[in-house]
Amino acid sequence: MAATCPGPALPGSSRSSASEGRFYTCIGVFAFLFCVAAFGPSIVHTEKRLGPVTPLVAVHGIAFAAWLLLFVVQTILARTGKLAVHRRLGMWSAVLAATLVVLAYQTTIVMGRRGYDLSGDLGARSDPLAAMAFPLWYTLLFAVLFLAAYLYRHRSAIHKRLMLLALTGALMPPPVAHLLGHFAILRDKGFLAPLGVGAFLAVGAIYDRITFRRIHPVTLWIALAIFILDNFCFAVVMPSRAWHIFAAWLVR
Repeated sequence: MAATCPGPALPGSSRSSASEGRFYTCIGVFAFLFCVAAFGPSIVHTEKRLGPVTPLVAVHGIAFAAWLLLFVVQTILARTGKLAVHRRLGMWSAVLAATLVVLAYQTTIVMGRRGYDLSGDLGARSDPLAAMAFPLWYTLLFAVLFLAAYLYRHRSAIHKRLMLLALTGALMPPPVAHLLGHFAILRDKGFLAPLGVGAFLAVGAIYDRITFRRIHPVTLWIALAIFILDNFCFAVVMPSRAWHIFAAWLVR
């Protein structure tokens, strides 16, 4: 009898659901460990910082870590079939998401008023108003993606991909910038940050292509739109006079 090949997992099948669950859990764990590597050095080696951690920054960091842990917990609950608990916790996640948005905005505004980032990883001192563009953009992006994911919470394939993009496309770029900022030789390579962000954005598409042999439209088009807007922000918005005027108005 000829051996049969199992072929690609079909969306919605038990095999694909188990595989997706493990994938999202692994991404959440990796994101948490990546953030530890990105923010840990400036916390441990305080002599390299431009200033001590303020209460606002500390609370922002705690909320950020709580979100990453919540992402992992939610993927485990979904993977193990505890959907009722997953949904109840999802309602509370909206409160944490709103808190994270407010804290990210306030932290960015305070950085702009101060004129530099406390860690010294971002090199914001040269142009603090321009440096505000990306954190504010990613704060807005996270809010939009989370809201869309919440509205599509009854359509699993869309919901989980929007949540993944909220993580990889909106929350991970700052850690990428901080990690590169630890190494002077990398900090000066302007193309590395977009490449790192692009790598995170591509994770979902790569998984879809390998597992289902097709890329879900949400994974493809929204990730592509984020990458284009990221580069537009970097090349056009940040250096523009219009942005500097707007940023100056925000911090006054």
